[in-house]
Amino acid sequence: MPVSRALLTALAVGAVTVAGVVVAQANEPVPADQQQPLIEDFGYPNAARILAEDHVELVSGDGHILYVPCAAQPPNGIGQLEVHSSDLTVGKNEDGIVCFKVVGIYGQITLKIPDVYEIRGDGFGDAAGHKGTAEVVGQTGERKTVTLEPNGARQVGIGQPGGKPETLLRLDIKP
Repeated sequence: MPVSRALLTALAVGAVTVAGVVVAQANEPVPADQQQPLIEDFGYPNAARILAEDHVELVSGDGHILYVPCAAQPPNGIGQLEVHSSDLTVGKNEDGIVCFKVVGIYGQITLKIPDVYEIRGDGFGDAAGHKGTAEVVGQTGERKTVTLEPNGARQVGIGQPGGKPETLLRLDIKP
């Protein structure tokens, strides 16, 4: 029995020593020329290029609402969300139209698109589009949330009778 206690004591001391070395190494600073650990900030990929080229500010998202080139919508099926702006410098074609593809049941994107007057759902024909909301802000700073029309268009800003210009700040998709 004395041998096994000695062996157990030696193993315990060894384990504590190894754990101390691992903790000490984990706290060492990483040299500047080495890659830092990746931390997800949910920043939108290529946001600076998209802002410079398309005048659309994509801030962050969960990856389930993607900024895409606008394409012909299907006569019956799920297409793309369309955001219409009266600012004709906005969009890949500089026509005020910006498109997004929903690739999940849930999705979120934070962005800034000025002078939005209409948000078109992605459902066409018999196919039910995605449900969700949009957050817009007016010139006075007042924010409001509107419900999207999955198979139709929601008028916002100057698209409403007596409406004032509004900036689209966020899209949320949920069942």
